[in-house]
Amino acid sequence: MIFFGNHENLIIFVNKFIKTISQSTDMKNILIIGATGQIGSELTMELRKRYGNDHVVAGYIHGSEPKGELKESGPSEVVDVTDGEMIAAAVKKYRIDTIYNLAAL
Repeated sequence: MIFFGNHENLIIFVNKFIKTISQSTDMKNILIIGATGQIGSELTMELRKRYGNDHVVAGYIHGSEPKGELKESGPSEVVDVTDGEMIAAAVKKYRIDTIYNLAAL
């Protein structure tokens, strides 16, 4: 799926994406890498609504810390997509079984 458009279209895109993944996956603990980006933040908040705030971890890098509702609504962790050990540590800490990588490189 590719997204182009305004905020309203982004919400529609995220909802369609979640509907697609939730039909095929039994997720318990989810890590969103790149959760502070445009799509990542929307996806994180929607998944928290569906699966519970404590089951969706907002992964971010230094300099792009979560703010506002994204920060306050659930767990967050520094997770650099280029650091396998950092990802492994977050997976272990939060017992992650599903990862979405939305990090920009």
